[in-house]
Amino acid sequence: MKNIYLTLTAFVAIFSSKAQTVATDFTQDDCNGNTVHLFEYLEQNSVVILEFFMDNCNPCIDAGDDLLPHFNELQMDYPGHVDWYHFGFNNSYTCETVLNWVNENGYPSRPFTNGAAMVAYYGGFGMPTIVVVAGVDHEIIYSEVGYSSGDDALVHQAIDEFFAGSPLAVTENTEDLFLRNSGFNPSMELIQVNVSKQIQNVELTIFSTNGETSLQSGKYNSANGNIFIPTNNLSNGVYILQAKSGNLTNSQRIAIVR
Repeated sequence: MKNIYLTLTAFVAIFSSKAQTVATDFTQDDCNGNTVHLFEYLEQNSVVILEFFMDNCNPCIDAGDDLLPHFNELQMDYPGHVDWYHFGFNNSYTCETVLNWVNENGYPSRPFTNGAAMVAYYGGFGMPTIVVVAGVDHEIIYSEVGYSSGDDALVHQAIDEFFAGSPLAVTENTEDLFLRNSGFNPSMELIQVNVSKQIQNVELTIFSTNGETSLQSGKYNSANGNIFIPTNNLSNGVYILQAKSGNLTNSQRIAIVR
């Protein structure tokens, strides 16, 4: 018996020492019938909160309840670039069970079955297991087996710190946020840019999502509050629209989907 105990202890120590630093990819239909490719989404400079749960696990509900307001706030801060996936922790869960658990608890997350392989990959021996993966490098920016009060704030902090080092984090003048509710109009093949009417002249630049490549730039008069930018040379995808006027600089993400 002593030898068995020592062997098991060694196994746990060896397994625990192999902490993952990079996410594992998957392409899978969620329980709402949507096909999700993890790395494709992350490579849009995005973040996913992965929570692996058991349906009879109270700490799993505590974690979800505590994460919910943070998730809502993060989606407002980084629209289109933060998502939340709930996985049943093993492969015996049905979509009916996962959907019931997610819906009963009021989580706006994507529900999935078949989480066993990822639980093993991320080292989850306790529930919930929470992992946050991010960006073009598919890095793990937070990982924790089990849940304690305050972990939700650490998740939020990890995501803020990731975006603080990305081109999506733009210093704005909070006294005069002049760039407002811009978006792509597929029927007109134009980006419609709305700015405060008191702003007269604006320099607009469209960047790739890594913030390194300027794809289109120009100076515009915005006296009527609306500017229209043709998108003939831009393929479908997510871009960063940066606006400058005097000492003001604002930025928004624009998704072009035809």
